[in-house]
Amino acid sequence: MRRLKIIWIGGISGVVLGVFLKLTEQITSNRVYTLLLNVDYIPILKDLPLNEFGEFMLHMIVSVILVPVIYVALKQIGHEQNLFAYTLLSSLIGAVIYITTSFSERTPDLLDGTSFLLWVIGHVLFGWVTGFLIAKIVKD
Repeated sequence: MRRLKIIWIGGISGVVLGVFLKLTEQITSNRVYTLLLNVDYIPILKDLPLNEFGEFMLHMIVSVILVPVIYVALKQIGHEQNLFAYTLLSSLIGAVIYITTSFSERTPDLLDGTSFLLWVIGHVLFGWVTGFLIAKIVKD
């Protein structure tokens, strides 16, 4: 049951991140949602005729896999209930993933500070939602 809860939390957090970045892109024109969905640089995936829904589903698959991985990693060091740990780890992962923006013409420029900031804020939100829900719902 705990595993299923953690997978659901990954889904919820993934939707929150997606909605935040989509709204952010619509308001600011910074292509951070485009970056979230971008698979231009991934062999096999780049050749698939994916629409926005298909690309979003790939993002959701990553979210429902990533959250349990983060949970297990933090559990190994006794921080699986630490909200700050999820927030920090998610923001660091987001910052590293931002580098993939250099692999496509559709995404923000690598040195676009505003897009980078919005991207990291989105990942802080992802981590916060993940940590908050795990602390409230997942009990050992």
